[in-house]
Amino acid sequence: VNLTQCINAAGKMGSYRALAGGFKRLKKLSLADARILKESWVETNIGFSDLGAGYTASSRYKGGGGKVSRTLDAFGNLGMLFFSKVEKVNRAATILGAYHQGIGKGMSRQEALNYAKEINLKANFDYGIHDTPRFMRMGGPVTQAMFQFKKYPVKQMELMWEFMPWSNKTTAGQKLRLWLPLMAISGVWGIPGFALLV
Repeated sequence: VNLTQCINAAGKMGSYRALAGGFKRLKKLSLADARILKESWVETNIGFSDLGAGYTASSRYKGGGGKVSRTLDAFGNLGMLFFSKVEKVNRAATILGAYHQGIGKGMSRQEALNYAKEINLKANFDYGIHDTPRFMRMGGPVTQAMFQFKKYPVKQMELMWEFMPWSNKTTAGQKLRLWLPLMAISGVWGIPGFALLV
């Protein structure tokens, strides 16, 4: 998943170099870049654990779940530790890479920040309940549990739709930067949703 999100980000930015620059800046984070990350709210927009289900951990404990619920949550969080750490790095690098790319294109500070947030949202997705497809939300906790790990493929297919040959939302260079690496790592049949098209 995380490599795919890097490919998504480079595709949306139209540049591997811009994304690599984001990773490089993250390695030696300046105060100015730390401020950009803070203003982008990147640390809070992951939301794949509690917020993605439509409730918070604190609201679950009000019902008396107590020690068992907290223990289960701690175990679940431990299982997601590596994923969440890499996810945070990918998102921060995307924000910094896109922000500095925007500045390099002559955007104002606020325009570059908005551009970076848009790239991050499109490339890395928002797993919160507000960005969940309706069919996954309409059954409440039952459908949210059933489709818990299906948000990513749906969001990936939405992104890939923008990169289809007929789409005017992306340039030919952006399309190549997304499709070539995706096909190299997965083959045509491994691309999410491709089998549905054939």
